[in-house]
Amino acid sequence: MTELERKLSKELEEVRSQLNELQTMYDSLVEQIHSANRNRYGKKSEAVFSEQLSLFDEAEYISEEKINEEETITIAEHTRKKKKKNDYSKLPVETYDHDIEDKHCPTCGNKLTELKPTIKDVLRYVPGRYVVERHIIHQYTCKRCSEEDTMVVYSGENYPKLIDKSLLSPSLAAHIITSKFVQAIPLYRQEQEYKRQGIPISRQNMSDWLLKVSEVYMKPLYNLMEEKLLTYDILYGDETTVNCLEEKDRQKSYMWFRGNSPTEKEQIRLYSYNASRDEDYCKELYKGYHGYLECDGYQTYRKIPGVIVVGCWAHGRRYVYEALVDTPIHKEYQKVSNKQEFLKKHPAYAKILEVFQMIEDLFKYEKQYQKEGLTHKEIYERRQIEAKKKLEEIKEYIDNNQSSFLPYGKNGKAIDYLRNNWEYLTNYIADGRLEITNNLAERSIKPFVIGRKNWLFASTAKGAKSSAILYSIIETAKANKLKPYEYLTYILEEMRTIDIQDKEALKKLLPYSKELPSNLKTPMK
Repeated sequence: MTELERKLSKELEEVRSQLNELQTMYDSLVEQIHSANRNRYGKKSEAVFSEQLSLFDEAEYISEEKINEEETITIAEHTRKKKKKNDYSKLPVETYDHDIEDKHCPTCGNKLTELKPTIKDVLRYVPGRYVVERHIIHQYTCKRCSEEDTMVVYSGENYPKLIDKSLLSPSLAAHIITSKFVQAIPLYRQEQEYKRQGIPISRQNMSDWLLKVSEVYMKPLYNLMEEKLLTYDILYGDETTVNCLEEKDRQKSYMWFRGNSPTEKEQIRLYSYNASRDEDYCKELYKGYHGYLECDGYQTYRKIPGVIVVGCWAHGRRYVYEALVDTPIHKEYQKVSNKQEFLKKHPAYAKILEVFQMIEDLFKYEKQYQKEGLTHKEIYERRQIEAKKKLEEIKEYIDNNQSSFLPYGKNGKAIDYLRNNWEYLTNYIADGRLEITNNLAERSIKPFVIGRKNWLFASTAKGAKSSAILYSIIETAKANKLKPYEYLTYILEEMRTIDIQDKEALKKLLPYSKELPSNLKTPMK
């Protein structure tokens, strides 16, 4: 070869190298365009490839506002504002007398003298209407036994309110909570509905009520559920962002999800708010826990002591699927009749398609196990034969074809995800109770995704924490096949009269308690 030929050959190699680099960049840009168009205009299969959205978007506490119309009065050369009393006179009233049977003094036998009774009004919600319950607690004194500085008083049975000096009843609290956290109706829309019905309940009223109900009544139940949750050996974990206006130095705060395995009889779903996604808080959530944790690829989960992380194949499959559909030739492949010939001409597409089909085989095995109704032991044994072999095939294939995937493209990133998380993605075959995906967590947070368009942010950290507690009670009740409204009404009615510090009494009211009345259960098909 002459000097000129060698020079031309070298230049030709450089041009080819530049062309390959440009082609790689071009393919990557085309993928991005296809991905953007698909996300904007294309169909989204939520069951497999849905995007995870922000979940907790409204705090319960809102800023101080005018609740009632005001009038100005003059008193001793200064003014003050006087609030109009809320008018419930148009609502039907049911009167309940709390009286004593024997109106004679048990000490001296003298006839008792009636005092001014104590009147306690609460607003009860009955599906479709509202009723004012008027509880009249009659009071009596014995003039003979009373002294000048001490009055002997006998009273009818007291009616303890949920919140002192408030019209809130257990049924009304349950109605407001389920409207917001089950039906995704924000408080301002509930306020509008109350106004249409002539009931003077404001957002501020509801905000204050829900904060107090959450703190006084629901938090003790939440704490007991958290204690119970950490005793299991299989948990599911996830976290998502939420904007909290109070956290001025931080654009995003976080809501964390924890739940136990669907194989357990007692189901628990817990949500926790924190201003950050840091390692210390994650370790605090799982403090004392030892067992499997099904989660996504967030590195912090892998640093929790005593935890075996189980990766999510739904994430791995999603990345490979997106690498497939965002390539420019994907639509061509769907249209051609001779697919084998087409794949020979496009080996890079053929390889990523092969990876996707092998991953699909893993999911087909799981569907077959469920269809056959296998026990957990039988599932474990089948996985050791079928899934283990398929996993080895996938690993060998991606290792042998690593150079075929565009390093800057989606297929390269998808393969990198599989390789970097392989140790955790293969852990699910270690126990027949484990699932191939972390979909339980995503299913549990779906109600918040549905309600997302109704509220955009959390105003305060206190409100976000209140929301987390109320969501936990609601979702745990649903997971245990309870009717949320009926369950909340029942437990609030019970908690109104018991000692909140009595753990044994509280345990009987937990969503998975066997002591709950059967009428709270959702009818099974």
